[in-house]
Amino acid sequence: MDTKQTIFISELPHSERHLAVFNAFDSLALQDSFEIVVDHEPRGLIRQFQQFRGGQSAWKLIKQENGFIWFQISRILEAPENQPELAIEHHGCGCGNHHHHH
Repeated sequence: MDTKQTIFISELPHSERHLAVFNAFDSLALQDSFEIVVDHEPRGLIRQFQQFRGGQSAWKLIKQENGFIWFQISRILEAPENQPELAIEHHGCGCGNHHHHH
């Protein structure tokens, strides 16, 4: 049995959360999976997966306890050869409000 990777999203810095999940997913072989633990329904993340990795991933809710939700994310389709690079905004500070002064 291989031990599956589990990512505790709430323990990661905000700016790294989605990237960590995408990186873990991108390293999966076909039919492999990993788990994420979140403290709220990850709607934004699921939307990004549909946008950037549409059709490649299957999400399954495993359990909910103590205010946390476990999801299993599996690769059900090979990545295309020319998969576009992720266009997730990375900001260094992760504060969430950015004003650009010109």
